[in-house]
Amino acid sequence: MEIIRSAVDLLVVILALVIIPLWFSPSVRNPPCQCSQESSSKSGSISVSRVSDHITIKDSNESTLGSIFIKGSDFPGKYTFSTASNNCVNVVYKTDRSTIHHVSSGVWYGGPQYYTARWPLSREDVAYQHYVSDDLLLHPGRFGSILERYWLSSSGIAIYFPHDDVDLYYGVEHGDIKIGSMEGVMDYFICKSGSSLKETHEYMIKSFFRKPTKIPDVRMLQQPIWSTWVRYKTEINETIIISFAQEITDHGFKCSQLEIDDTYTTNYGDMQFDPSRFPNPKQMLQKLKQMDYRVTSWVHPFVNYDTAAFQEGVAKNYFVKNKVRNVTGLMKWWQGTGALIDFYNPEAEDWYSKKLAYFQHVGIDSFKFDGGEYIYMPSELGYNQNLLTQNYVRMASKFGSMVETRAAYRNQDSNIYLRMMDKHSYWGFNNGLKSMIPSALHLSIIGYHFILPDMIGGNAMVEDDEVMFKLSIKPEKELYIRWFQLVAFLPSMQISISPWQYDEETTSIALEATRLHEELVAPLILSLAEQTIVDGTPIIRPLWWNFPNDLNTLDIEDQFLIGNSLLVAPVVEPKVSYRKVYLPDGVWVDMNNQDVSYRGPLWIDYAVTIKTVPYFKIIA
Repeated sequence: MEIIRSAVDLLVVILALVIIPLWFSPSVRNPPCQCSQESSSKSGSISVSRVSDHITIKDSNESTLGSIFIKGSDFPGKYTFSTASNNCVNVVYKTDRSTIHHVSSGVWYGGPQYYTARWPLSREDVAYQHYVSDDLLLHPGRFGSILERYWLSSSGIAIYFPHDDVDLYYGVEHGDIKIGSMEGVMDYFICKSGSSLKETHEYMIKSFFRKPTKIPDVRMLQQPIWSTWVRYKTEINETIIISFAQEITDHGFKCSQLEIDDTYTTNYGDMQFDPSRFPNPKQMLQKLKQMDYRVTSWVHPFVNYDTAAFQEGVAKNYFVKNKVRNVTGLMKWWQGTGALIDFYNPEAEDWYSKKLAYFQHVGIDSFKFDGGEYIYMPSELGYNQNLLTQNYVRMASKFGSMVETRAAYRNQDSNIYLRMMDKHSYWGFNNGLKSMIPSALHLSIIGYHFILPDMIGGNAMVEDDEVMFKLSIKPEKELYIRWFQLVAFLPSMQISISPWQYDEETTSIALEATRLHEELVAPLILSLAEQTIVDGTPIIRPLWWNFPNDLNTLDIEDQFLIGNSLLVAPVVEPKVSYRKVYLPDGVWVDMNNQDVSYRGPLWIDYAVTIKTVPYFKIIA
């Protein structure tokens, strides 16, 4: 009995000293991860395995491609890994708390637009925040008008979120991307195909991306758009419009269309020409047509509260509502306060479309659709904000192939032009000239190939709230010329500040740039576009597209390819007499002096004058 009693006492001691404290330990009561049995999954090209809160990504040769660290995983969560295809693994993680997936894998491309546009995107840290579109001119630290739930790594893996019903959060930290959810649900694909990031991207385009089905307006690819916005801001009328058109013609420039921008209507929302500025718009438009000008006009999805259209829209439930209070949601935009048309509502869309039809009846050929970002949507919306952007763009695309928009979300199949957000008249990456090539490459890699750069020279904005929409400042001459030369190699050109506002030299250089675009660049882009509408292959390409195994090409952000043959290295620095150019493997002919060629890979110091744009054609 004494022995038994001693054994019992010993058991009590063990319970007191070991078992009970262990039970009350947070790691036992609240284990880091209540995981499903699927702790790994393997497809033909990629395998994913989990150890504790780390996911390791490997290729078919067991080489590590990247890793994912699950932050917030001190809360219960459940992992599920499953093979989605021969090239993808589906990762599903569920918890009742917020979670962040911190992904390390080379350098990154894709995702959203940024104010400080860089290539690759992981060059700059970005604050972790709600993954929705914003207005970069108002909020430079947030995301731009165009974003996709897709990221591509230099290691050859891609991450894609197929579902729209979970709000994502996103940021960049020390070269790694962070993607998370406040709702605790993450459901995404990790994919790899072939042996390079190019092959993976081609697979993702084929498997997940929407693609254009036809080439938008060809004349917009060939000849520049001329806009009233930067030169005249809101100070426009019939006389100014006709005079502007005559100047363009007199200086020997061609025009795909003349765009009448803000302000030509009576009020923001009442879609009628302002009779004090445009007493006879039909006659004005007829005169422009006689001068061989097509004409577009600036429109937006906002209806200010001091308009007749606002009263009608409220009465007929045409505006986005605050779903909690069931009232029309008001929001502030750059030209006032009003409501946003609800493009989820077919009747509201029809109402808006009929208002635009009035302009077409008068003689307007098509439209520049502004706005559309999440930031301009009322709070407590009640449904996915990105999808309202998507519906807005789909509505816009119904107005034909001359349409341009500045916002998009999964709208790659809209067959219209997508405009870069307004750029500042700066040299640097801070939304200036240096950000142009990274912005174009970003749009291309997320599936938007018919790129419309904003105004040559930037928006020339006076930094004074009282007059910023009324007055313009001319960008410095050298900046304007370098901007003109760069844009000549992109799919479309848009001009507002006029070259003849400077001098004869600037006008001569600008005429040569438009000639080069029409005779060399546009035919090449049109031929490439035929392939783009078949399989989504980019037109404007990063250097790694053709040379994916050349590590030098991964972070070059001031050069690009047009198709496979033409390498463009514009001058984006002020007051330089040469620029460094990287030529990958092959024989490259200097298109400024076709008696000269180079054998790559090599870096060269290329001499430049104000008239020079370095560009090269590969011949072997």
